[in-house]
Amino acid sequence: MTGCSDGDFGSRNDPIDVKALVRHDGTVPMSGDLDMDGNSIIAALNITATNTGTFGESVVVDSNHSGNPAGLTLSGWGPGGDQAARGGKINWEVGTGGAPGLKIAGYTYVNLNNQLVFDATVQTSGADKGNAWVELDTGLCSFAGGTFGRINDYSEFEADGTLVFKGDATVWKDIQFPISSGKVGQANQPSWSTFTTNTNEYQFTVGDFIDLRSNELIHGWEEGSVGHFHAHVTTDAANETGSSRYVKLTVYVGYQDSTGAWVETSVTGELEIVDGTGSLQGFKFDLGTVDFTGIGIESQIKPKVTRIAATGGTEYADEIFINQIGCHVKCDTVGSRTQSGK
Repeated sequence: MTGCSDGDFGSRNDPIDVKALVRHDGTVPMSGDLDMDGNSIIAALNITATNTGTFGESVVVDSNHSGNPAGLTLSGWGPGGDQAARGGKINWEVGTGGAPGLKIAGYTYVNLNNQLVFDATVQTSGADKGNAWVELDTGLCSFAGGTFGRINDYSEFEADGTLVFKGDATVWKDIQFPISSGKVGQANQPSWSTFTTNTNEYQFTVGDFIDLRSNELIHGWEEGSVGHFHAHVTTDAANETGSSRYVKLTVYVGYQDSTGAWVETSVTGELEIVDGTGSLQGFKFDLGTVDFTGIGIESQIKPKVTRIAATGGTEYADEIFINQIGCHVKCDTVGSRTQSGK
């Protein structure tokens, strides 16, 4: 290279203020800052920063390469202190110009679809938040078509903003049928008796029954899934007989089928009251499931509860308070999109 010697770059006739010395291994030592004077660094393979990288406008990450590497990888912990002093963090802030510190661009729709993965334990303010913790401090965050959870068990915001639950993300709610508001018949009437000091409730002996009000299947219900019926009961007197005693109930369930016509089925369950159980002891026990296949959220259900003879052992001799019949239903949405449809 004419005019250069000993690794110096520059012309003897046109000296420059800064000279770069190339080592034998091809590296260039930097004793000061590299000032590109507004120009670009082209075709760099890797740029490693040990402190903070500051970019004036945007950072573009292109991961369209063989092996599908992560577009942006955050890893490692800093020397301690709060979250701001540690590695593996994107600090999402609004600058003085109002622009976001981190922007995921798109035309109203961003599809994460397993492309954004948090695989580390992150702490904030010294409190362990567990795995995959994401904190958005301020501002509006909009997700369209985003899913949160595992592959088969997740919550999803659909295109219209509706939140739905899939797999194990579904939740349970209770449709309640209070006994005290029911209607007794001409015969086999339960007794309206003192419950606690200032409250009353119906007591049932074998053969007593009561009709309960109708309820509509709730709008968050996963249409077609089964209803799990159960009873809440309370003992009148203590069981001090020396052995278990039993109470058995049948609930007749009327409901509207897929055509809107009323049909009926029944569920039955039995409760064991062990020796030593005190008076006014509350219990909840299962009665069975009803298949609601083919019906929707506007369908109604109406139960009637009857105390029948025990079959599992000796009958509980006293009357039993029945406080409530309930139906647990699985819910896959918070509510419904319209008043009459999911």
